[in-house]
Amino acid sequence: MKQRSTFKIKMPHLLVAAIDFGTTYSGCAFSFYDEFKKDPTKSFVKNWIDPNSSMMYCKTSTCILFNEEKEFNEFGFAAEAKYLDLMLENDHHNWYFFRRFKMVLYEIQSEDQEILIEDEHGNTMPALTVFSESLRYLKQSLLDYVNDSVIISMDDIKWVITVPAIWSDPAKTFMRRAAIQAEIDSDMLTIALEPEAAALFVKYLPVERKVDGNDKEVLQAFAPGSKYIVVDAGGGTVDITAHEVLEDGHVKELIKSTGGSWGGTKVDEEYMDFLKRLIGDDTTKYIDENLPSLLFEARRDFENAKHIIKPNSDKKINVRFPAKIAEIYTTLHPDKDLRAKDIVLTKNKKQMAVLFKGDKLRLA
Repeated sequence: MKQRSTFKIKMPHLLVAAIDFGTTYSGCAFSFYDEFKKDPTKSFVKNWIDPNSSMMYCKTSTCILFNEEKEFNEFGFAAEAKYLDLMLENDHHNWYFFRRFKMVLYEIQSEDQEILIEDEHGNTMPALTVFSESLRYLKQSLLDYVNDSVIISMDDIKWVITVPAIWSDPAKTFMRRAAIQAEIDSDMLTIALEPEAAALFVKYLPVERKVDGNDKEVLQAFAPGSKYIVVDAGGGTVDITAHEVLEDGHVKELIKSTGGSWGGTKVDEEYMDFLKRLIGDDTTKYIDENLPSLLFEARRDFENAKHIIKPNSDKKINVRFPAKIAEIYTTLHPDKDLRAKDIVLTKNKKQMAVLFKGDKLRLA
């Protein structure tokens, strides 16, 4: 049986708990105050299992599912798996499935602005409900993870939620409101910019080589006077910041954190547009109306394939292509062979070479 211990708090907080609320993936981690003083890079990350692949990841997908009564049902990989099952049974129409909804805050202009979010089928729910229930789930997941080894209360925890550098003040205020609704104490909460959090962490990493007194090369963290740039390329945004390490160990911001909505979801949108151009409007419409799970799976398959794409690689990209899509295309176009296509014209009027190999679509 696992032995538990109870800590008495002699400081403002026992640990810092961080929630990385991403556009595509979200995760959480924590660091004990005493251990941070010894090693600032030491933290404990919550892991998640994808039920579709049985693989373990340090983040889960930013998806949330509500039932027909608009009550929270699942979050993350579990929400994706449950919704896919509902689609396969054709029971999904009255459920509410939201994915990649974080960027709805990009356009928020006022702290009093009421925002509705559309789900996969155009059904709406208040954004505050969607965000707060997501944060509530992540908060509870982290508490359960921590409580596997120690007993703590919410009063022991300093919470940090990261947001993109390009978020407006109203967007940051919205995230604080959502956190409060998720029962995170505002006095124990810090809203931090993603690139700044990354830049502060990088300062402690052993990234420079230095020759010591014995003429041996050793790794050390950035020395005073060092300047560095951190580029945080996420699903929704790309954020950039530059820091300089000062003599006292603190860091100075050299340029204001900046960025734009240029994240990885733009790549996904381009792929799905390409796929729909490949199969045509009539096949897309038929699938949307009768077998929406096919495009749902195709989008997820591309997300998995995207992880292994290497810059400047001359290798083709292989993406699983559901055979059922080809069958539907052939049924609607008996005189055509989808697999005989070798060129697709993208919306930017560029030619994309395609090749089918088994259940894989190979893209050059």
